[in-house]
Amino acid sequence: MNALHRLLPSAHRSPTACVNFRTLVLHRHAFSTPTRITGKAGFATFRNKPVFSTLRSRAQTFMYHLPDGSSASYPARSRVLRPILFTLGVGLVSYTVAAVYQVRREERNRHFWRSPLDFFSQPMLIGRGAHTADSVEAETTKRAKLERQIDRVKRWSFLPPFVRRMYIHGVIKWLTASPGTRMSWMLIATHTVIFGLWQLRRAHLFMYRHFTHHPFSGKSYTLLTSCFSHRSFTHFTLNTLGVYYFVPPTADSMSKETFPAFYLTAGATAGLASHVATNLFVRSAMVLPALGASGALYACFGAFTHFLPDARVSFIFLP
Repeated sequence: MNALHRLLPSAHRSPTACVNFRTLVLHRHAFSTPTRITGKAGFATFRNKPVFSTLRSRAQTFMYHLPDGSSASYPARSRVLRPILFTLGVGLVSYTVAAVYQVRREERNRHFWRSPLDFFSQPMLIGRGAHTADSVEAETTKRAKLERQIDRVKRWSFLPPFVRRMYIHGVIKWLTASPGTRMSWMLIATHTVIFGLWQLRRAHLFMYRHFTHHPFSGKSYTLLTSCFSHRSFTHFTLNTLGVYYFVPPTADSMSKETFPAFYLTAGATAGLASHVATNLFVRSAMVLPALGASGALYACFGAFTHFLPDARVSFIFLP
């Protein structure tokens, strides 16, 4: 890398230090002769190959040195059409799947009550004001699962009593929670697992490749994976609190099939907006990978204010 940097004329050297990334811009006119270089530059290996022919198809190539010592190189031409199509595909597929499952559930509810007497033959569910096939079936399933878990814990005699009590308490908590609360717990668990992977030094390169979105990487799926990714503890904590407070009421205001589609589409759309804005307004040499669930959470907050316009929300302005 140092040898490659020394070969560049001073007019074509553009190192930029920003956070943990150093950017080196290689212009295609940096070499007037087909110089041959043996060695590695980022992920690309130039061995017995003219450098100018490698760079001829790219106006510029960006090389990033990651904190773990590895490097990443991206072409300086960002594509916009492919991310747009990917985002449209995420929304189309997710909402189509949600619609199919919701129609099936409504059909099951429609054929559940065969006579008016069936409505009065079922016991009123605690906390529910309406009888549906889903509510009765869910209540029966909850009781069956709880009985199975209690029987299973009774056989775990090797565990201390307080551990068994905590396990049963957790099962009851999960089974009695609303769909929105369960959804928030699953999102928090997903964020926690990905945040834990960021703490593994050996996983840094994998995480940068697949869980951050860079406009010049040529990848579109990272628009979606990056919205579950948090590297810093502060970023992770604040977004986790946002999930904990805003996801349950928002998800409960929608159907249980619609909210996952809404959240995935919102996350991909937020990443796409950042992608397009970067291409329009940000200098190429200052572009850094993006990650975080903030865009999806802003969408949840907007839906929260729509469904619950009279709710009171308090903000803490940190210094």
